[in-house]
Amino acid sequence: MVCLTTFNGASGEVGTFAMQIARAFGAEPTGVCSTANLELLRSLGAHRVVDYTKEDFARAWRQYVLIVDVAGTRPFSTCRSGLMREGTCVTTENSPALLLQGAWFALIGEQRMMLLRPRSPQSNDLSLLRELLETGQNKPVIERCFH
Repeated sequence: MVCLTTFNGASGEVGTFAMQIARAFGAEPTGVCSTANLELLRSLGAHRVVDYTKEDFARAWRQYVLIVDVAGTRPFSTCRSGLMREGTCVTTENSPALLLQGAWFALIGEQRMMLLRPRSPQSNDLSLLRELLETGQNKPVIERCFH
């Protein structure tokens, strides 16, 4: 089965990296961004791109196994319709209300909401990132240089 994932905020620092990692693991990532960044995401291997100024990825016909809200702009309640029955939404947004909402939906259904929390990298995580970078499967995006 192909893992359909979407990344809200895919054109930012974390989003570009996370989307490429998902692709390296066999996912078909959908990148959500503004019109200006559509080609960037295509060049990084997005299977599909969604311009959030024209389309709501959570209300589209497609449903996802995983929604990663790197931008932290979409409440779990609005992402639910974009999730498959046993899908998971991961968010960077951290609020007591959101945690309660996620716990409630986990009790009444099969969809899950998880908080993306920073942690210290493990050596195997760093080895994997090194391999992805060295083989060109993951390309850092440099917006501009300051001198």
